[in-house]
Amino acid sequence: MTPYVQDFECLILDALGKNIAMRKIPPRDVDVVLCTGGGFEMLWAREAVAGMFASSQIHLYKNTKLAVAEGAAWVAATILGVANGQSIMIEDNHQLDGDIGIKCGDDFLPLALGDTYWWQPHEPKLVMVTGKVSGELGFMVTKRIPGETEHVLASAKLTGLPTRPKGTTRLRFGVDFMSDTCMKINVSDIGFGELFPKSGYQQEIIVQTA
Repeated sequence: MTPYVQDFECLILDALGKNIAMRKIPPRDVDVVLCTGGGFEMLWAREAVAGMFASSQIHLYKNTKLAVAEGAAWVAATILGVANGQSIMIEDNHQLDGDIGIKCGDDFLPLALGDTYWWQPHEPKLVMVTGKVSGELGFMVTKRIPGETEHVLASAKLTGLPTRPKGTTRLRFGVDFMSDTCMKINVSDIGFGELFPKSGYQQEIIVQTA
């Protein structure tokens, strides 16, 4: 505890020496100290603050999420009345709001699940085409959001595929998101045993997800 208090006091004194007033501000000249946060470290921090500032200067602010979201300095200025209050709306654009995948007929294969985040790696999927392939293969890219109707994001077509008999075309579908609203589907031929080795076929499809 003692080393923590000493380090904390050094941190505060250093901060008081680096300010827009361009001079060192002694603790006694500080009007208000705003404490926010949780965990056992905050108990130590408050004890350290109490050793440097008068109790009348210290105010506890319990809404830690708001302080983090809006910025501690802005929240402090608002509480002190030196800045007008401002409402900031925060929306999570990182977690996918539904399953995104490919659809052919009534079959749907999710490539990215709705409980994942667009920036994280998504496992590629292997697809066995049951019908005969003669150079082209069409499918839809759709999004399924719980409680809503299925959204068609794009109509895609693979061209230049090797001609293969029924049940001998295997494709790898991988997905990479370039942003929360744009994804790239990578399709490659992985062959089917020794009779139909992989051809080196690859195609990229860009899809807007929102």
